[in-house]
Amino acid sequence: MRLKFSWLLPIGQVALAIFLLHWGQQLEISTQRRMRYDTPYVSTPALLCAGINGPARFVALLSYFFYRYDHAPPTVFGLDLERTFFFLGVAVLWFLVGRTIDARRPSN
Repeated sequence: MRLKFSWLLPIGQVALAIFLLHWGQQLEISTQRRMRYDTPYVSTPALLCAGINGPARFVALLSYFFYRYDHAPPTVFGLDLERTFFFLGVAVLWFLVGRTIDARRPSN
């Protein structure tokens, strides 16, 4: 049985993105408590997640079509809509990468 990258990569990359963003958020909170920066600070894990999944940021921009100024920001499973669209973009991006890898591999 062959390993399907079109299913393995999205699952792994979404899990990695969740881990990196959570870790980065914890680092940002602890760093802001210790040091008083006068410039915006973004942690290294959050930058790494943004770099690996760069094209998924364009999907996250779609979330701004759902914001309204007279209502609370929408959430899905407790996540804000922008982060939800980002994770959806990560899954789609890595599904397409995995499908391309699967198509190029020789079949036995």
